[in-house]
Amino acid sequence: MTSNIHELMKTEHYHPSLNSAVFDGSLRIYFNQEDEKYALNLYFVLQKKIESLKEELDLRTGELTQGPSLSPYFVVLIYPNQELYLRGGSSNQSSQFTHLEFGEDQVFLTRAHLEDELLKPFIKFVETQMMKKILVNINPEASALLM
Repeated sequence: MTSNIHELMKTEHYHPSLNSAVFDGSLRIYFNQEDEKYALNLYFVLQKKIESLKEELDLRTGELTQGPSLSPYFVVLIYPNQELYLRGGSSNQSSQFTHLEFGEDQVFLTRAHLEDELLKPFIKFVETQMMKKILVNINPEASALLM
């Protein structure tokens, strides 16, 4: 059963400082308006990853992954600072990102302005989770093709 993404906004993970958002298909990014440039850069990177994943899956499975969105949602909450990130649900103070499952949706918590050496593992982690979820939703048997 797919979760209602609006329910996420009523949890401890959401904070009023996340006052801006970018929605496109299955990708949703919430951020503080002051971090717009950072959030948009992350959005474009993740959107390219989604398109690459869809193309790769089309080649490997012989099926078209058409449509503007693929269930589930992939939600990124970009907190403006480390304090709000920790209050938002990270149980590990040394971690720079956290992954949650909210129903069928995937939620990624992080803070704004991660340094490149931290941002790259975050993007790779999000990409891996997207691949897993997209595969399962398109064709549960297809997930074996990428292992």
